[in-house]
Amino acid sequence: EACYELGFLHEQPSRFNLSKEPDIEKAVELYRVAVEKDVADVADAQYRLGELYRTGKATPEGVKVKGAQDEAAKQLLLQQARDEAAKFLFQQAIKHGHAHARFYFGVMLVDDLESSGDDRTLGRNMLENAAMQGDPEHQYVLATCFLDLNPENKKSLTQEGIKWLEKAAAQSYELALLRMGKLYVDGLLSPEEIERAQGYFQNVAKDENPACMLFLGWMYETGLALPKPNKTRAFSCYTKAAAKDDSNGFTHFRLGALTEAGFNGYLGTGEIAYQKAVEHYER
Repeated sequence: EACYELGFLHEQPSRFNLSKEPDIEKAVELYRVAVEKDVADVADAQYRLGELYRTGKATPEGVKVKGAQDEAAKQLLLQQARDEAAKFLFQQAIKHGHAHARFYFGVMLVDDLESSGDDRTLGRNMLENAAMQGDPEHQYVLATCFLDLNPENKKSLTQEGIKWLEKAAAQSYELALLRMGKLYVDGLLSPEEIERAQGYFQNVAKDENPACMLFLGWMYETGLALPKPNKTRAFSCYTKAAAKDDSNGFTHFRLGALTEAGFNGYLGTGEIAYQKAVEHYER
């Protein structure tokens, strides 16, 4: 247990308000000592070491790559070895009831293109069990499984994905909000889902999150979630989005269009408005 706690301190010093840089090598060394005994007290160490392997931040001891044609092939073989080690450690931690290990083991089963259909179903079930505990990250990842691993575009799977995406978005999870915005722009949400999505964006937009301000502006401009479009409010949202993130080309494109059309706050439709629209289009 002491090895795990010290290893975690080296891996994530910011969690302890320390200014030192993470020392992954030292953390891995300590986690390896901790997991030598497969007991419930070291489930956290099994999970953290597995996660470092899964994310490619560490490599199991003794791994040798033979027969690699080039650097890309070598890295692929290395990650395969890391993944196998991660799965083993996650399974060890799952035996001791570790929820995060169960979740990421499910992620690996779903993501593995070589997994059988039964393994993918098992992985998705594990994700669903984890998502039901209410963690928005888990809900978001489960949603992406339904939405992205749906080659035949089955409506039932898409709706299941949107259901979990909404649960994460309702907790202001930013990635879920961005995905909801993309589904909205792509026209894949029902009128009821659009109305709820607008509420999620408005909630997060209070902090002037640029992505949420952008999608909220698009909702006002198109009017799909309103009795009618409100392009003046759309212009305001886009302006706030650009103030927070000046690099988004779509934001400037819409600002250019609204400025050119006269929905620009105070510039009207004269030469000054035209020049401002040109600036946005060039951006």
